[in-house]
Amino acid sequence: MKSSSPSQLNILSKPDCVIIMPMNTEM
Repeated sequence: MKSSSPSQLNILSKPDCVIIMPMNTEM
């Protein structure tokens, strides 16, 4: 919880991959 920087980056990276490669996420 103290590390908000890495947490926010992880959340942004997750949706980015899903939007960019939705097929890769389903696999």
